[in-house]
Amino acid sequence: MEQSEAQKWAEETIRLFVEEIRKRKIRDTGELEASFKAVITMRGVDLHSAKISYAIQGLFTKLGVGKGQRFDEKKDNAVLNSLAGRKTRKGKNWSSKVWKEQITNLLQQLYHENLNRAKSEIDGSVSPRFEMNF
Repeated sequence: MEQSEAQKWAEETIRLFVEEIRKRKIRDTGELEASFKAVITMRGVDLHSAKISYAIQGLFTKLGVGKGQRFDEKKDNAVLNSLAGRKTRKGKNWSSKVWKEQITNLLQQLYHENLNRAKSEIDGSVSPRFEMNF
């Protein structure tokens, strides 16, 4: 996978994340949308790593915690909160679907690229004729 292809994959992944954030109406300040960054590392012509980062606020949003609602309190007090009629934040899982689709997409691209590379190496080294002598 070339650097440009990997960069396109990362840009598309970020675009899908932002789309999912907007679809779920998580845009309070726009900080999460603006925080996405991609770093692609190559080893020669091969993709070595692809890293996408975002503000920690995205994790809090996903878990439904923050601003006075701690994760451990939310879990431990779930029954008490419901009995007391207190509203608790519901997490908005904005990232799992995109990760699953995009990682699958990347792995398929890498698989086909490596398969084609192996096939061309084998094609050059194997004789086109097949003989069987008895």
